[in-house]
Amino acid sequence: MSAELRHYTPNIRKCYLTNEKYLASYRYYTQQNCLYECLANYTLELCGCIPFYFPLFQGTRACGPANNECMRFSRLKYMEIESSKNSSQRCACLPPCVSLSYDVETSYTDWNWKGKVKALYNNDNISYNGVHFSRLSVYYKDLQFLSCMRSEMFSAFDFASKVGGLLGLFIGFSITSAIEIVYFGTLRVGFNIRRHGIGAWFGETKRMKAH
Repeated sequence: MSAELRHYTPNIRKCYLTNEKYLASYRYYTQQNCLYECLANYTLELCGCIPFYFPLFQGTRACGPANNECMRFSRLKYMEIESSKNSSQRCACLPPCVSLSYDVETSYTDWNWKGKVKALYNNDNISYNGVHFSRLSVYYKDLQFLSCMRSEMFSAFDFASKVGGLLGLFIGFSITSAIEIVYFGTLRVGFNIRRHGIGAWFGETKRMKAH
């Protein structure tokens, strides 16, 4: 994120900096963690407990089997509130301004682990009763990655320069013209009134007396 966005509020910026929003049950803020905690708080309001798969807050208890129906209702009601166009989000879970995400893909296949064991120990008399092996391989799909930076599209300086450019293109307006307008609208009028009187803004009275 570019530095000029820091003076904007999160509602205008549409994201949170690392020190702008904290969660009670998670060490690091992410949009998904914020939604989880918001759902847990809503369930606590309706059912008086928190689902067992959420981190427990201080002074709260986990929901038991007797609260299954209430938890199901709170989840549906929360989704209805969050998806409503006429209501704002309860917890304002905006995404973080700086984040790192991966597109995860999973695949599996059969692995001839018995042949690997035979080749490793060079022994054909190994017993495999009650033994099974699995292998997990994690790797990057691509060697490169694309980075995205949030930046200000139009600053005050950019806006002024573009407006000035358009005015100069269509009506020949320039900074000198603006200074002239201010001069003839304020200073020049004041000088004429002081020199020729209150009724002569543009010095007409003096020229009429000269005739």
